[in-house]
Amino acid sequence: MSYLYNPLALSIVTGLAVFICVYRFSDQILNFFSTKVLTAQKEILDIMDKLLMTQKKEIIIRNCWILSLSLSGLVVLMFWPNVLLSLGVGGAMLLLTWLGIRLILRSLWESHCDKVVAQLVEALTIMCNSLKVGLGLTQSMDRVIKGYPGPLAKEFRLVLNKIQLGQSVEEALTEMGERINRPDIDMLVTAINILKETGGNLAETFYVMADTLRERQKMDKKIKALTAQGKMQAKIISSIPFLLIGIFYVMDREYISPLLFKPLGWVCLGGVVLLVALGAIMMKKMIEIKV
Repeated sequence: MSYLYNPLALSIVTGLAVFICVYRFSDQILNFFSTKVLTAQKEILDIMDKLLMTQKKEIIIRNCWILSLSLSGLVVLMFWPNVLLSLGVGGAMLLLTWLGIRLILRSLWESHCDKVVAQLVEALTIMCNSLKVGLGLTQSMDRVIKGYPGPLAKEFRLVLNKIQLGQSVEEALTEMGERINRPDIDMLVTAINILKETGGNLAETFYVMADTLRERQKMDKKIKALTAQGKMQAKIISSIPFLLIGIFYVMDREYISPLLFKPLGWVCLGGVVLLVALGAIMMKKMIEIKV
């Protein structure tokens, strides 16, 4: 049984196992990578439409492919001539690049939605005052566009453009609520649609809604302040193992090479990634406050 403790024999057995698994599930692996990349590409295009980006989609997608292929090619050259490792890490880099671009655009869209919600209180105050002096709903929205520029003004402008093209107010507002998936926007859209059907005082409704949203935003800011330290600690702790691997790779490549270029090291890296992911999930659950 001494061969079980022989590093060379263990590396050979682990390498053969990895090769057999890759060969056996090659179709599933390729299908997984292609599906993930195409899904990320489709979501990138959808977010570009939501953000009303004027750049040509073909140019953006072409640049994304150039970036992902360049980064994956650099990674392949770094780990060459280890064919199996270089191709595996290169494919992972290709996928991670697309996922990273999608994450960046998601962050931009989430930031846009947060700014819309943050401006909603002031916009409701302007609309409330406009309704009190006798203006209609669309006219009060136009006053928000002219007097309070920003992301919410762009959304209101899009709503008014759809109304001018023949859509009803209810349909245009419902589409805005579906695009910006936030409870505050849903509350606004639902209140306007119900009051337009049943009748009611929109000005008074907007006043009460503005006061409610103002208190909710105060509570959200307080929760973010209380959980900011915990979130930063979770990010730092999760990134430490990978930072140390990068530092050792730059300072002493021979010391860290068994972890990166040996099958047993790949198993250890997989365990590290799994444990870090589990730790990050647990820390997120611990610091998350639901209201």
